[in-house]
Amino acid sequence: MSTLAIDFGNPAHYMGGKQVYDIPAIECVRTGETMSDSPYYQKQVFFCMNKRDSGDCCMNKSSNKALNHARDLIKDLGLKGKGKIRINQTDCLGRCDEGPVMVVYPDDTWYTYKDKDDVEEIIRSHLVNGKVVKRLKI
Repeated sequence: MSTLAIDFGNPAHYMGGKQVYDIPAIECVRTGETMSDSPYYQKQVFFCMNKRDSGDCCMNKSSNKALNHARDLIKDLGLKGKGKIRINQTDCLGRCDEGPVMVVYPDDTWYTYKDKDDVEEIIRSHLVNGKVVKRLKI
């Protein structure tokens, strides 16, 4: 276990009379990076996994299968992990009428998809080659 001395340009501040620390600043000091050197993930993809009784939701449109396919594909392509791509699930993204939906950050690019082939096209085109899939963009 490493020891961390706390004297880094004082990332501490006081809240309610108690000293609190800026955890991202502490992590940067430990690793030698600055907070702007590099993001932890190059891209994050969020799949809506909301479930509603009404039936008009992404989960009822097999978003769970799309999420699992995306995770497997990212892993198979060697794109999973720090400095690479993270596939996430989230609750309602508020675009139910266009679902199922996913969004790519930091690009703020929203997609709908019908099947695993669409998800694979988004990954290979957008995430791997940097080209937005216009036919699926919402």
